[in-house]
Amino acid sequence: MTQEEVVATVKDLLHTKTGIDLAQLTDNSSLFNDLSIDSLDIVEVMQELENKFNIKIEDEDAERVTTVGDLSNLVKKLTG
Repeated sequence: MTQEEVVATVKDLLHTKTGIDLAQLTDNSSLFNDLSIDSLDIVEVMQELENKFNIKIEDEDAERVTTVGDLSNLVKKLTG
């Protein structure tokens, strides 16, 4: 899967979760400040990504994710 496909999938999931327009979701968008995602939401997002991509996101990796770009890059790294 290409980086662009991963980014699109992550953004689609975040759009579904938050209702924020896809055009407003940038790599620099803060999950917590810009998207108002709380800790429960981020756990659900991570679980959905794990299921969709058949990956395992470790807690220490998840804790470092603060932006849409961070999340996309982590998924891409784990999918190879």
